[in-house]
Amino acid sequence: MLTFVKIVVLCCTLYHFVLSVPTTVPPGCVRDGKHYAVQESFQPSPCEHCMCTIHGEVACAIADCFITPCVDAVHDPTQCCPVCPNGPNCMIHGKIVPAGQTVQVDNSVCSCPDNLHLHFGIGAGLPLCSRLSTVLAVS
Repeated sequence: MLTFVKIVVLCCTLYHFVLSVPTTVPPGCVRDGKHYAVQESFQPSPCEHCMCTIHGEVACAIADCFITPCVDAVHDPTQCCPVCPNGPNCMIHGKIVPAGQTVQVDNSVCSCPDNLHLHFGIGAGLPLCSRLSTVLAVS
């Protein structure tokens, strides 16, 4: 709003222009220097979903990622959670083995369970190994 103020001094009349800016803040929220309207949703990061509440507060929910059913998961910075580019797998004697496959290592047969997505967590994703029994020929 532009207003004129008339100032009278001894010699003459001066006009002074005053530009006033409204001091009220529009309703909404501010996060990281950016203004959001009431009930506006925004995503500051791939895992964070936020909304400006009617009370002028930012409410956020942070996504929780499942444990990946693989040993070679990769994280894309534009995505929230890591993914398994080669599908479910496990590590058997230093080698990545796809879920559902069986390999023989030394005197053992090891398999990578094919239902890793159902129980991957602490202790899961480990290969299931059993020792080969040695059969002796009797003459």
